[in-house]
Amino acid sequence: MEQGIHLVENPVMLLNVSIEICGIMLSLIGIVVVIIARLPEKRDTRMLLAIFICLGIALAGNLCALLFKGHSGSFAWWMVHAGNFLEFCFSYVDCLLFAFLLLGKLAPSKANKRVGHVLLVSYVLYVFLIVVSQQTGWVYSIDDANVYHRGPWHWVTLVLPMAVLMVIAVLVARHRRQLKARTRRAYWIFIVTPFAALVIQLFFYGIYLILFSMVIGACVMLMVIIGDSVDLRLQQQRQLTEMKAALAMSQMRPHFLFNSLGVIRDLCRHDPEQARAALDDFSRYLRCNLDTMGKTGDIPFAQELRHVQAYLNLEKLRFGERLSITYDLRCKWPNRGDYLAQAPLHTIEHLVATYVRSSDWSDQVVYFGPMGCRTGFYLI
Repeated sequence: MEQGIHLVENPVMLLNVSIEICGIMLSLIGIVVVIIARLPEKRDTRMLLAIFICLGIALAGNLCALLFKGHSGSFAWWMVHAGNFLEFCFSYVDCLLFAFLLLGKLAPSKANKRVGHVLLVSYVLYVFLIVVSQQTGWVYSIDDANVYHRGPWHWVTLVLPMAVLMVIAVLVARHRRQLKARTRRAYWIFIVTPFAALVIQLFFYGIYLILFSMVIGACVMLMVIIGDSVDLRLQQQRQLTEMKAALAMSQMRPHFLFNSLGVIRDLCRHDPEQARAALDDFSRYLRCNLDTMGKTGDIPFAQELRHVQAYLNLEKLRFGERLSITYDLRCKWPNRGDYLAQAPLHTIEHLVATYVRSSDWSDQVVYFGPMGCRTGFYLI
């Protein structure tokens, strides 16, 4: 008879150990994915990390309790006691973390804040009950043979997580318009799978499915949040592209284009060489506008300067001597109390002025000198 009992129990033991090991591996994979994914919302990253870490601890505790159950010795005694304690404490933490993850996605309100406070109070009472049970055996007890037994109040540890799942279900149903469709589906998966596992565990003692079902729910939620972050990044990329296109089109003002083409047409009749130079400036101006549309990073200063010079050269053809150009060259941020010292200020002034006087720009530059606020220079 005893031999038959062992034959029946061994497959169940093997099944439970396999389930716990698979759950631990999925939890570790979830931790790595959360770290690598770099989610845009830091709160989601912290909550998901906490969820997978707590699940891993609870699963590891349950695995230790399973492997050392019935073994003698002080080490086995500590592993069984510590494993069961970690499993009970951290499994309920995961339910609460899912609830707080949902509350963080909803609009803040007094009702939601009260729900959060009630959940925290329930966890304090839950942990208090587990701690007291170490001496009283209300929730569970471990006999002299190092074997776990349910206590008369064990049902409380099943009802409280069910209550948290019901709270999550009510929040999802009540605030469904604030959540995306796939986010709602992910929460319903998390609600249904542990709830089904809880019901099974109420009637079939010895099979541990609750923690593994919570790992499945956490993985589904992680995939949904990663999908949302990918959609957000794609949307931001599209908006950035549209903004660059709008900026490029705004810079290519129709009146400026028509006026420039008109000036170039007149130059073709009277001064072909200057018309050729104007066409070079016009093509450079258009090319710079189009290049900015494909840029994803910062634009080099030299490229921006060439763009501005091409624009100013075309405007100079229209306005001639009536147009004076001033470059505001800042070396320090204005209005921040940070100024250039006198020695480098005058050194740069004399070096640049000397270079300009001996360069091809000497007939085009009127003035180069420091600003009165000592944060940069004027080039006119």
